[in-house]
Amino acid sequence: MITVKKSFSIFTACVLVSYLGVRVVSYLTPDTFAVWNGRFHDQFFRSRYHRQGPLKTHPDIVHVDIDNASYEVLGRELLMRRSTYAKIINVLRQSGCAAILSDIAFWGATDREDDSALVDAAASCPGFYLPLIVNMNWSQATTNSHVSGTTIAQKYCMKVAVRNKGTIPVIGGYRPSFDILDEVVSGGGHITSPPEQDGIHRRFNLLIGYGDSFVPAIAFRLACDWLGVEDGDIVLDAGNSITLRNIRLALGNVRDVNIPIDEKGRAIINFVGPWGTGFPHYSVHKLLEAAEDEDELDSLTEALDGSIAVLSDVSAVAQDIGAVPVEEEYPKAGFHSSVLNSILLQNFLRDAHWREEAMRDGCVVVLALVAAYLLGAILYAVAMLVLLIGNYGLGMRFFMESGVLLSVVEISIFLVISMLAVVVAKYLLSEMEKARLRRRFESYMAPGVLAKVLESPSLIANFQRKIVTTMFTDIAGFTKWCSTQTPSEIHRTLNEYFDEMTRIVFKYEGTVDKYIGDGMMVFFGDPISQDDHALRAVRAGIEMQIKACEIRVRWIGEGRLDLKIRVGINTGDVAVGSMGSAMRMDYTALGTNVNIAQRLESNAPIGGVLISRSTKDAVGDAVPTKSCGFITVKGIAEKMEVFEVVLPNNPI
Repeated sequence: MITVKKSFSIFTACVLVSYLGVRVVSYLTPDTFAVWNGRFHDQFFRSRYHRQGPLKTHPDIVHVDIDNASYEVLGRELLMRRSTYAKIINVLRQSGCAAILSDIAFWGATDREDDSALVDAAASCPGFYLPLIVNMNWSQATTNSHVSGTTIAQKYCMKVAVRNKGTIPVIGGYRPSFDILDEVVSGGGHITSPPEQDGIHRRFNLLIGYGDSFVPAIAFRLACDWLGVEDGDIVLDAGNSITLRNIRLALGNVRDVNIPIDEKGRAIINFVGPWGTGFPHYSVHKLLEAAEDEDELDSLTEALDGSIAVLSDVSAVAQDIGAVPVEEEYPKAGFHSSVLNSILLQNFLRDAHWREEAMRDGCVVVLALVAAYLLGAILYAVAMLVLLIGNYGLGMRFFMESGVLLSVVEISIFLVISMLAVVVAKYLLSEMEKARLRRRFESYMAPGVLAKVLESPSLIANFQRKIVTTMFTDIAGFTKWCSTQTPSEIHRTLNEYFDEMTRIVFKYEGTVDKYIGDGMMVFFGDPISQDDHALRAVRAGIEMQIKACEIRVRWIGEGRLDLKIRVGINTGDVAVGSMGSAMRMDYTALGTNVNIAQRLESNAPIGGVLISRSTKDAVGDAVPTKSCGFITVKGIAEKMEVFEVVLPNNPI
């Protein structure tokens, strides 16, 4: 028998092994799970945008775009000249821009006049930041003939305090702008942002190693300068955060700002929305046109005064785009504004701490265990689907409300595997229990009957008319005795009694139809045809009375039931076969002759066996009997002659 304790142990094993198995696989193949989690997190970004629109943006950040319209209006040749960029820088400076972050690199000398115009414009700008193109795959650092190691250290590197360097990548090579321009700019940083394994850009390296220094992301460099953070106030703790110490906020408060990063020094980019949303965008050709109109320039100055302009080429010519969570084709210049926006507003995203995930996992595992114990297979599957949806909803809520990215894939896979494992286990246990019940109910048939049924199951599939001998037995005074006994004693007494009576029935190859309270219904002659079924029934009745006397003597000595039984037997035509539902079938006999046998039992003397005339005729002189005259049987118009079987040594 499968106990509750054993079932619970099996379900517990299914749930725990499923969870531990998923965790082991995720530990061995972290990159695969990282990609899958990334796809789920992309859904969070998109859902957030559809529900709330673009994120709040810092009012000073704007985009200045060299877009397709600019190429159409100004022409490709003009936009290739550095003097044009000098004009753009001058217009932004005249409009009051406090800083310009250029996503456009200017490599090598070209036309001297054009180069000089660009250098003069950059020198006159209070904050002009240039990109440093780095390659983290080159085997060793390279230098540019126009740039010395000292220059790159001064313009592009940071000396920060290091608590943990983690696995931050190191520059293998770099390519700065031409030397004269590098000397006049305020600073710069790298713009390198390799995508993750699935090609989606989700994170940005805020710092990259270079010797005993670090090259910052250009947006990180500008943000530090904007907030007045010195290199010595920057603390790197890879896998945890980059701390900007003693930041003076707008209200005069001083506080530390912790930027969450992973072991590689990457911050999660908190995209405000698809390109064109959130930040103001100004097309370069409109900007240059405004410079020719005093009123337009005044209007532009009102809009751009004190702003940070992100200058970039977002046209189809540049094709500087990448796939991000909110958009498949997103200009990479948006990475800089998103990183800058997060730092200035302290609006960061971070990966969930292991303690947070452990708490979530523990709750889910406990709920799965409780559901496995309390629910059936179908309801358990439904419960796991609900938890699956709840897990996604919890991840979405953490993201929306706290900026925390929970890993949802591992626990989702666990729920699916757990659902399959427990449902299969419940099915197998159910089948085993059904087999046990079948064995139990098969014990109601004599071995010969069972053998025949197993050989030909159709024997009990349908009803048929047949002459059989039916027997009913009953314990005299049992109801009154029960009123004074405990349930356990009643249960014990009936089990012992039925066990002995059933042995006798099986000895004569009878079939136990059913147990009716303290009574039994038995028939002989089916499913196995027996020419002497009446004689078998009578002899079984005699042996039952003898056995009852033996039990009575023992039980009286134990202070238990004073056992006395009645037996009634009748032979006649009945309808016999399987009856019930698809879930439970009983093999039974129905008909008037069955009812007569039951009436004979109720009229039988205590300790005696009363048989009908038909049974008497069937057994002949094989069993001694005595006539008891005629009795009236309910439901039968004519009186019926009955006989009492003479029992050997009847003590009653």
